[in-house]
This record gives sequence, structure tokens and C-alpha cells, in this order.
Amino acid sequence: MSDVLNILVVCSGNTCRSPVATAVLLNRLLDRGKWCVSSAGTRAILGQRATQYGVDLMNERGIDLSLHRSHALCLDDVVWAHLLLCMEREHVDMVNGRFPPYIYKTHLLSNMVDEVDDVVDPFGGCLQDYEMMIAHVVRLIDNGLERIVELARVNGRLS
Repeated sequence: MSDVLNILVVCSGNTCRSPVATAVLLNRLLDRGKWCVSSAGTRAILGQRATQYGVDLMNERGIDLSLHRSHALCLDDVVWAHLLLCMEREHVDMVNGRFPPYIYKTHLLSNMVDEVDDVVDPFGGCLQDYEMMIAHVVRLIDNGLERIVELARVNGRLS
């Protein structure tokens, strides 16, 4: 098993949902061993900052997103990760279609709590849209954290 377990969070542009989920996961995993959590977007433009609403709302929670820069999903990311957590079914399908050997480690974030709903993309929306997205992501991570840890550990042993 790897000494460090790697989680990749996937969304579309890598400026709203995945940076938030990455930051929340890192915060929740602080006392659970060695973790590296990163993010990527299926349609990301390299180097974009996290959206201002996301930065501001996460700052209110004591989490800094100001250094985040977007990154487009690539094979190296998928190979690196022990677990991929996707925001939408479309992202799962895209990852599985492009990288079929890694289907076993690609999951919808909501599956961690036995749900099948997408995390709605707030991009271009109002502050309330971002508040709803963050609340959804936090709920899924907080309620699904044990399953997230378990899946990453199992996949880490398979690597």
C-alpha cells in the first residue's frame, strides 16, 4: 500500500465544485494519515482561479482557495489517484470512456452516501447557487467520509 493516499476530485471547469470539494476533503482528512487531494476538470482551461463566490464563501469557513489554479484532467491524474470523485454522472462517464482500465476507482461523489444525484454547477450563478453547492458538497463529504477513506485505502492496496 502507498504511504500517501491520493484522491482526485473531478468537475467540468475546475473553478467551482472540485476546488471546494478538494479543500473540504483536505480539511476533513487532516488527522487521518497521509493524504494528497487534488482536482481537475474535464473541460478546464489551465491556470484559471477559483470563482470569487467560491473563494469568499470558503474564506468564511476558514478555508483558503485563493491559490487554486485550474487543471485539465489527463491520464497522469487518473493513474496517480487511488480514488476519483466526480461531481456529475457525465464526468464519471467521460473518465470511464477515456480511461477504461480505471473504472474501478471512479465514483460519483454522491455515491459515497448511497445517492445518485449530481452536484449542480453554480458557474455563472448567484451567491445563493454557490451557497447551495457548498452545502451539498460538505454534506456529501461529511456523511460519506468513512466510505471515501475506505475506498481510497482499498485502491491504494491494489496499486
